Parts: sequence; C-alpha cells; structure tokens
Amino acid sequence: MAYRRKLRQMLWICADVLWICFIFGRSLKTADLSDRESAWFLLVFQRLLPWVTIHMVRKLAHFGEYFLLGTLLYFTVRSFKGPMPLPPALAGLLVAACDEAIQLGVPGRSGQITDVLLDECGVLCACVLLWLLHRASEKKKQT
Repeated sequence: MAYRRKLRQMLWICADVLWICFIFGRSLKTADLSDRESAWFLLVFQRLLPWVTIHMVRKLAHFGEYFLLGTLLYFTVRSFKGPMPLPPALAGLLVAACDEAIQLGVPGRSGQITDVLLDECGVLCACVLLWLLHRASEKKKQT
C-alpha cells in the first residue's frame, strides 16, 4: 500500500515538473515566435467567435496553462497531506513569478505583474474548484 502511495506521489511530482518545464519553455520563445503561435490560435478561435482578439487569446492561454498547473499541484499536495488549496496556490504564485522573470531576458518579451496575477487566478480557480468538489463529495459520503 505504501509503495503505491509513493509511486502516485512521484507521478504527480513528475507531472508538475513536466508542466512547469512546458510553461517555462514557452516563456523562452522570442516575441516573434510567440506571436506567430498566438496568431494561429487566433484564427482557430475567430472561426467560432469572430470578435476574439489576439490579446484575449494570449490571456486565455495564461489562464489555461495555470489552471492546469493548479490542478496538478492540488493533486500533488493532496497525495501527501489531503485536500489543501493554500500550498498549491502558493507554489503556483512562485512559478508564475519565475515565469515572468524568465521573460525579462527573452528578446521582445517582458515580465508583467498583471500576468502573474492572471496566472495565479488560474491556479486559484483550479484549487478552489477541486477543494469544493472534494468537500461536496465528502458531505455526500456522510449522508
């Protein structure tokens, strides 16, 4: 039993590290390359929602990347200590700050405090949603 728990914990940690590497890797891309990738997504979104702008796509990407990070961090912490939204939220904030700091050294990119806040909103939304779902599940079990 303990072996399975340790294995699950290691898998969650590996998922966290891989996703953080993905996020940091995207931040290391130059502004030109990042703009081209965003433009492709813009075309896809505008087929469905013609009013979507490049700014909206980029901010949605921030939120989405960090929502997934919050989900991964939540389950990692849960595998060790149970459902706790604060530790993954703090870890997400640290990753977001490092992510924006990385961009300060990339040509054409800039670190934005507003992006750190948006990223943290993604993490917090995931953590709070998962915590609420867990609490509702526990209450349902008790009845």
